[in-house]
Amino acid sequence: LTELFECGVELLHIRKPSMTTVEMRELIENIPEHFHSRLVIHSHHKLASKYKLHGIHLTGVHRKRKFSTWFRIWRLKMTSSNLLVTTSFHKLSHLYSNKNDYSYVFLGTIFDRLSGGYNPGYSEHSIRAAIAKANIPLIARGGITQEFLPRCVDLGFA
Repeated sequence: LTELFECGVELLHIRKPSMTTVEMRELIENIPEHFHSRLVIHSHHKLASKYKLHGIHLTGVHRKRKFSTWFRIWRLKMTSSNLLVTTSFHKLSHLYSNKNDYSYVFLGTIFDRLSGGYNPGYSEHSIRAAIAKANIPLIARGGITQEFLPRCVDLGFA
C-alpha cells in the first residue's frame, strides 16, 4: 500500500470486511503516518479519528442501521470535522431515495466488461440524468477499464 502512495495514488479505500479491529489497526500502523490522511476505511470506523484518516465508507449494512450509524458519524465528526463520508449504490433508485449527505458516491457496476455495454439498470440517459440531479460527485464503479475511462468522463462521472 505504501508503494501505491509513493507512486502517486491520492486516495485509497480499504475494504477488508473480515479483518478484526486489531488487524485493521495493524494494517494502518504499517502504513507511514504521512499517508494516513489519504485512507478511507470501510469498517472499524472508530479508527478514523485515532489515525486521522481521510474518511469512512458506509456499506449497505451501515446504512440500514440508521440511528447507530448517524450517532457514530456525529461522534467521529466531533474529533475530525473534515472527515469524508462515502457510500456505494448499485441502483439509481437508491441514489434518488437516499437523503444522507455523502462526500461522494460510488455507483455501479456500470459496464459489462465482455460486451462493453451497460449493465442492467443503467443506460446513458439514466446515468446522465442521475449525475445532473446529484448534488455530490458520482464515481463509476465496476467494469471500469482504461478503455472505458473516456466514456466515464464524457458521461460526467467524477
